Amino acid sequence: MSTEVRMPKASPIVTIDSLDLEAQGVARQSNEEGGKVLFIRGALPTEQVTYTITREKARFAKAKLHELIKPAVYRTTPRCTYFGVCGGCSMQHLDFAAQIAMKQRVLEDDLWHIGRIKPDEILRPIAGPAWHYRHRGRLSVIDRSIKKGTILVGFHEHNSSYVADMLTCEV
Repeated sequence: MSTEVRMPKASPIVTIDSLDLEAQGVARQSNEEGGKVLFIRGALPTEQVTYTITREKARFAKAKLHELIKPAVYRTTPRCTYFGVCGGCSMQHLDFAAQIAMKQRVLEDDLWHIGRIKPDEILRPIAGPAWHYRHRGRLSVIDRSIKKGTILVGFHEHNSSYVADMLTCEV
């Protein structure tokens, strides 16, 4: 009996149009590929990427970034070593000014798409410090005393019920 290892099929290159509320890049497949809306974790607007589909529905697909072909000018190296694993923050790969602009754009898009609200005037965002700003968070506690003799307190890993084992948090 032979076992066949299936490699994920290579996707065509797509250009990311926008970010959604979870900081996933939003793109659209070509009609030949199915024409679905793609939510690509790790991708930023204006970037050209290939992707691997992780979950598929009738009208959309969730995917992860496979290869970054052309990065956005505002892409930066995340400061936190746990970025991508920990679910506590999702925009550290954007420089701070771009984070503020993207969050405002997401808010404006949501106001329009959900409530059909188009503000007459948009005030400048009020921005605090880029790091060590969080004073509230949704932490979980895991009792590992039976196996390891410890208790783990932290954020959940991204899309997981597991708690990220971290020593520090930059936010």
